[in-house]
Amino acid sequence: MKKYIFLLVATIILGFVAGNKARADCPPGWFEHWNQIIYQYEVNGVVYVCKVWVNFCCRWNPELQRPEIILKNVYVDRDYRNCLFFIYSDQLRWYNFLSFLYQQVEAITQSDPNCYPQCPPCGESEKIFSVIKASNCIKWVSKPAIVTNDGHIIEWAWGIEYCDTSNYCLYTYSCCTDWEKSPPETHIELISVEEYGAPACPTTTPEVPPPGKTWEEPWETECFANPCQKR
Repeated sequence: MKKYIFLLVATIILGFVAGNKARADCPPGWFEHWNQIIYQYEVNGVVYVCKVWVNFCCRWNPELQRPEIILKNVYVDRDYRNCLFFIYSDQLRWYNFLSFLYQQVEAITQSDPNCYPQCPPCGESEKIFSVIKASNCIKWVSKPAIVTNDGHIIEWAWGIEYCDTSNYCLYTYSCCTDWEKSPPETHIELISVEEYGAPACPTTTPEVPPPGKTWEEPWETECFANPCQKR
């Protein structure tokens, strides 16, 4: 009897985790990525580390001849929950974090030949320009478990999900490779930030956890504005 009970409990847990598998919902022809990024920030002379999981889709656009990226989710596990909310509590700190995050996403995409060709040598007139599309509405979420596309389980994931809206920010980057260095160095530069429609969501940041909820249970907030990070 105990064996049957154990098997039943295990089945329920596995089913629960499978049901909470994060889905990037990448459009046809796009490739899904899950990557952990280490972000360091300093407060009063003390350096803190925050490990975040970023989920995005990428593709090579043959018509426009450029790599394209759609941001989907950013999560932390229970060990780094406080750092993500602390970063968000200060606007400048949050903007610096997003700038770092987007540049890391750009660098990660360069390693995927499905999305990114080799960057041309620096100094040449032709460059590769890529774009990152990020909804200007986000929401905070708390999920007991998330399974990435390679089977990794993030236990008690907290973070932000980019809401599905027609309004978004478009970040354009250029890249080139300096072959005069050994090993060669790839340079990534933010060229422009364009806003396509104002955020179609409230500008007020919701309370987290939501009223009546705790950190140790599933919840999500309403979508709220995350303005474009101007240069």
